[in-house]
Amino acid sequence: MSPASGRSPAALRRAVKRHVWPQRFTFRATCALGLEGFAQAELEALPGVVMQQVGSGRLTFEAPFARVFDILAGRVRTIDRLRLRLVRFPLIDHATVTARLARVPWSWWLPPAVEIQVDVREGASAYSAKDDWLRALDGALVQHGCLPTPGADSVRIELDVHHDHMTVWLDVAGLPLRRRGIVAGDAWWVTEGSLQETTAAALVQTATETFGTPEGALWIDPFAGSGTVIREAERRVAGQPHDADAPWSLRAGPAWREGAWRQARRDVEAAAWAQPPALMASDVAPEVVVVAEHNLAQGLEAGRIRLDTGDARTCLSRAVEGHAGPVVIVTNPPYGDRAQAQDAESADTLIAETLRAGAGAAFVLLYPRPEVVYGVPGVSVERHEAVEVRGRPLAVLAGRVAP
Repeated sequence: MSPASGRSPAALRRAVKRHVWPQRFTFRATCALGLEGFAQAELEALPGVVMQQVGSGRLTFEAPFARVFDILAGRVRTIDRLRLRLVRFPLIDHATVTARLARVPWSWWLPPAVEIQVDVREGASAYSAKDDWLRALDGALVQHGCLPTPGADSVRIELDVHHDHMTVWLDVAGLPLRRRGIVAGDAWWVTEGSLQETTAAALVQTATETFGTPEGALWIDPFAGSGTVIREAERRVAGQPHDADAPWSLRAGPAWREGAWRQARRDVEAAAWAQPPALMASDVAPEVVVVAEHNLAQGLEAGRIRLDTGDARTCLSRAVEGHAGPVVIVTNPPYGDRAQAQDAESADTLIAETLRAGAGAAFVLLYPRPEVVYGVPGVSVERHEAVEVRGRPLAVLAGRVAP
């Protein structure tokens, strides 16, 4: 029995089973600006999720605790972080903060030894005493038998102060959810302008929502770069969950439920497409293809992906002419820094010529100047979503190229 918490391990397990696993909680997910609609659609597809608020890069929702495992396993792919609300209370004075933090059942969520990282966010509040709040938090943790210990399992807590209220959030993932580019235990290699996995997931989601999953389809990325887009497509169609041993921060505490985690991963695997498309990627730069080859190694070895070296227009034209079924171009073409020596006009010319080379194909692409795509003869745009990547305004565009 812990002298600080006064609870035996058996009593703690019973408390978690009763007060955590069957209950509903408030969560907050964050995403890149412009991906809110994509994230909302994924979250609302989960059982029992009720959206409360969708704002700029933030989504607040209520859901059963079990949804944590679904999200961590990979059923939601467009969010960066997931936080669980532990408490919210009026911010009156230091005594109020101390008392309310002490009432949080920290031992349900944290292990006895834990390294705490605390983010304090303040805004529109008359009462500000960050150092006092941090001391009150440390005292509450010790009182519940959770001893701040450097080098132990790390957990991030956020104290969000706004309009004279404090909300305490627990980061249940730890690492950003977008960091899933792990291949055979090695790091994900990047190229200049590499796309984040969450944005790539939005492109893949757009392709499935707009064009469905017809039999015999080919999905192709003629500007492969580091291979992020085609890798996201592979994970989606093959039903690949996140790593079984992923070091989620919640995993260190009593609320973690290994059986629920295994079931959530099985659910992702069960969502594999019965008729997956053929997947192909290409890039004009041999050194970039080497990077993509490393990142796509598993799919290449399994025969799920084909990777070529060559000009986007040539590779795309050859692929469309040689494929009997539907073709969908899903890509993040070069622009800005990624276009390197090319100026904006030549990058626009490249994307226009590439689309014309895909005559008869559908497309989903990310581009900063949508008017260029609208102006390509024979191109019709069916969907247009404004997004922001690394502070730059872009657009997700989906449409078709006339035969």
